[in-house]
Amino acid sequence: MAGFVPPAATGVGLRKVRTLRRCAENGLCDRIRPIAESFASPLGLKVEQTLFENRKLSVFLGDGERKPTLEDCESLSKILDDTIADDESYDSLTGSNFSLIVSTAGIRDVLTQDFEFNVFKGFSIIITTSEEFKGKRELTGSLHGRDEKHVRLNKKGRIIKIPRRIVTSVELTEAKSEGD
Repeated sequence: MAGFVPPAATGVGLRKVRTLRRCAENGLCDRIRPIAESFASPLGLKVEQTLFENRKLSVFLGDGERKPTLEDCESLSKILDDTIADDESYDSLTGSNFSLIVSTAGIRDVLTQDFEFNVFKGFSIIITTSEEFKGKRELTGSLHGRDEKHVRLNKKGRIIKIPRRIVTSVELTEAKSEGD
């Protein structure tokens, strides 16, 4: 039976073309999306995407008037699970065993929350400042961490502490692929 899976902190890579075609072929997403939207819309949320692939039904909530919470994902998961379990007509679309995943559409590129600074430690970032710091307003390197007073950047093995009071944004950069 389906169950609740908490949102992934790092987002989800979506294989849109193949997955959307499969969803359209069996009609499951066409039936599930309106149910999910009827739950999300009054709460100020929007349904970004519904996917069914490899025996997984995934519903991704995105920002509408507000950001989705873990409780929103859990509530929608229960509603969809109950709907599918109570209606035998879904059996021909899902098969006997499948996973139901309700999650957020993914994390933004701009880091703002403490947990994001922990999750993305070691990732390439760009720090933008409100005033020059060591002659620059943009600093690049690997995220080393954040505390009450500083955002720490690893620049070629050297840790640079940038005062939080002048940091206007910390943004993930595109990862380089092998061979770059």
